[in-house]
Amino acid sequence: MRYRHMAMVIGIVLGLATYVTTQTGEPDTIVIVGATHPEQIPQWFIWQETFRSIHRRPAPRPGEPGLGELIPLASEELARVRHEASEAARDEAQLGERLKTRVDAWRAEGKPLTQVISASQLLEVEHRRRILERAERLMARLSEDGRRILRGWIDHAVIEGTVIRVPARSLADFRVPK
Repeated sequence: MRYRHMAMVIGIVLGLATYVTTQTGEPDTIVIVGATHPEQIPQWFIWQETFRSIHRRPAPRPGEPGLGELIPLASEELARVRHEASEAARDEAQLGERLKTRVDAWRAEGKPLTQVISASQLLEVEHRRRILERAERLMARLSEDGRRILRGWIDHAVIEGTVIRVPARSLADFRVPK
């Protein structure tokens, strides 16, 4: 249910941004492919996708590897990683609820569309900073081997499979924070 709300809010914000893009006549899209240009993917995005992947991972079916086999960390480190992924999912759901509430209020107040988008982007940037802080805390709590193992999994499972499409005019905003 939370993900539906988040998807709806992201859809609203992207819809608003698309509307503005369409109105300004700048429909060009930049495609970032992680397998060939991983350096172009912002760290906040990598960690957001990492936390999402871990949190959403279903229990393995018979014969399929579990998360502990995919990311072979010590049990206490894997528990830490799972905990941070759950907390990140909670934060993301709360962001979705805040965005929906605020966007509805701003629109009801008659704020111009560009102001609504700008204010929404500020909330998103604040959320991205929290993701980076969470990732930094997590990595600081892992052993050197744990950091190496997690980073290897992220490189393979998250970055290599990532393809991002960003409107050209939104690319600078997408990369914030650096």
